[in-house]
Amino acid sequence: MTANVKLNNAAPVVVVPIAVYAGAAVSPWVWAALVAVYGAATLAVYRVTRTSSDNHSCGGNRGYCRWSCRSNEYVNEYHSAVCGNYKCCFVR
Repeated sequence: MTANVKLNNAAPVVVVPIAVYAGAAVSPWVWAALVAVYGAATLAVYRVTRTSSDNHSCGGNRGYCRWSCRSNEYVNEYHSAVCGNYKCCFVR
């Protein structure tokens, strides 16, 4: 299941299956979209937590959410869903 959720005047956020977010810390924008689609109780079951910004670790602490990846990193599209407006960058 994927869903496009638009919150107020923000850009739409694509929400992917809840299992992708299991144990992840997500940006406030992604958190709001997940609550709208799955509900807070489901997020608690999957141990999804909210960060204060889009700038946090991703991909099971193997990557980091950044606006643009550094020269020694690549974008991991699968784990980028937890990064809000950023991309999940993994070291090459």
